[in-house]
Amino acid sequence: MDATNELITVLGNLIENAMDAMSNMENGEIRVSFHHQDGRLHCIVGDDGPGITLENQHRIYEQGFSTKGSGRGIGLCLTKQSLEKVGGSIDFESEPEVYTQFFVNIPYQAKAV
Repeated sequence: MDATNELITVLGNLIENAMDAMSNMENGEIRVSFHHQDGRLHCIVGDDGPGITLENQHRIYEQGFSTKGSGRGIGLCLTKQSLEKVGGSIDFESEPEVYTQFFVNIPYQAKAV
């Protein structure tokens, strides 16, 4: 799979997670931004949802770990593995009850037009 397909899968998962996080909220915002520099694409997906508790922050990339019930907890694990496979990375910051932001960094060469 090339970087474009990986990126689509990763962003789709992160946006879906943000939508899930905000599903019980009346107001809030999901933000997606991109910055391309020196052959790398930097993406941020953020939301105003409930955030990730401090005790869960070290576990979010573990396969099978989920706060949403059983049979879940695959997306972030696969996202991280997918990015690492193509030389990318993912990180996050979260303040419980305030926001969460995921930072994706992936090698990406824009195609000439």
